[in-house]
Amino acid sequence: MSEIQEKNLDALLLGTGEFSFSEDATSEADAATRGYRDLGNVKAFSLQPESSPLEHEGSYRGIKRVDRRKITKIKHGYLLTVDEFKDLVMWLAFFGAAGAGFTQTAAATANGDALPFGTTAAVIGLWYDLRIAGARVRNITTVTITGKAEGTDFILDKLTGRIRFLTAQAANLVPVITAPQITSASVEYLKTLTPLTKTTRSGFGRLAVFDENSPAVVFEHTGFSCDIALEGQPNIDGDNFSDLQIKVQITGTVGTVLHRE
Repeated sequence: MSEIQEKNLDALLLGTGEFSFSEDATSEADAATRGYRDLGNVKAFSLQPESSPLEHEGSYRGIKRVDRRKITKIKHGYLLTVDEFKDLVMWLAFFGAAGAGFTQTAAATANGDALPFGTTAAVIGLWYDLRIAGARVRNITTVTITGKAEGTDFILDKLTGRIRFLTAQAANLVPVITAPQITSASVEYLKTLTPLTKTTRSGFGRLAVFDENSPAVVFEHTGFSCDIALEGQPNIDGDNFSDLQIKVQITGTVGTVLHRE
């Protein structure tokens, strides 16, 4: 007996997605000029079509039933689950704006800022930042303090540039610091952002979906304007790869969806 209904098993979807975003772009042409920033690995995503129906109820001899239904509002978007904490993802996670990167001048046995324990005695067990001319010093190589021994009187967190005292200190102390230069080309270089300064980012987006059945895309949504923002609360627990969700809401320009059969 032959099959009555034809089936295209290649149309089954076991897919992955890629999302790109051109921030502040005002058109698809503007986005092409500005370029797109990749959101990184998209673990999963969902399509989020929504509609608002308006129903009319008619009276039919003792009962009421819906006899007309109209859709008064529609919207569409995507919910992306991503797990690469790259620039754009970090900005979204902190509602942040990018700032100047952290750099520092090399210090070779340079006097650091005095630790003012003559005014307020050091509290054993607390950490104190190490600074030179008011600027925090990181990735420290060595710290010496006259009359004090590392491991006996104090310990260091060299990576973050902090000192903690193990014995009582009630006089000003001048740390002598050696630390490397850090430039934008250094492995120690850190970018910065200012949290809580940008709630939503607007621009143009592009979503491409692939599977194993075709060298072409399953579908690609291009040329749409959108707002993107953090959704939910990311969790970092040390047991699993951390991820977060990004809400993509399509706005005024709906773009075009290219798709295979």
